[in-house]
Amino acid sequence: MNKPLALSALVTLLWAVSAQATPPQDVPEVTLRHLSTTFVNHGICSIRFGISSEFSGGDAGLVEIQMNFLNPEGQVLHRGTLATYLEDTTAGRYQEEFVEGENICFPAGTRVEITAATATIDDVSYDLIELGKIREDRFKPYQIQIKSGLPPEPSAGKPES
Repeated sequence: MNKPLALSALVTLLWAVSAQATPPQDVPEVTLRHLSTTFVNHGICSIRFGISSEFSGGDAGLVEIQMNFLNPEGQVLHRGTLATYLEDTTAGRYQEEFVEGENICFPAGTRVEITAATATIDDVSYDLIELGKIREDRFKPYQIQIKSGLPPEPSAGKPES
């Protein structure tokens, strides 16, 4: 094969591949939210996360989020990874993932630090942190109470009438 023809074929191939890749500005924003932590059974805890991409932002592809669970002093208690595929459809842009185990029943005040986050779209990996395309949602689940037939207890420090 002659060199000019091979070089021309290589340039054409590289141009075609680069033309099909998603431009970094078009990578959809991804949101991570902690939904709940549940004591499952026999000392095992399950931490549930919601991962979503912006509506009509395009496919986010394979999203991988690496995180550290830190105690209030900043020491790493556990390292975890979430991985899911997010599509640009109503059902496909939201997924739930879990981190589970015996060693993850963390104390109050534990926080999650995202250390790396990527979206792989059409075999190209994008750094979501570098692109500013990942954010956290400080969703706080509601407290659920069961209504009883008993009257409510009086407020502390408030005299009864």
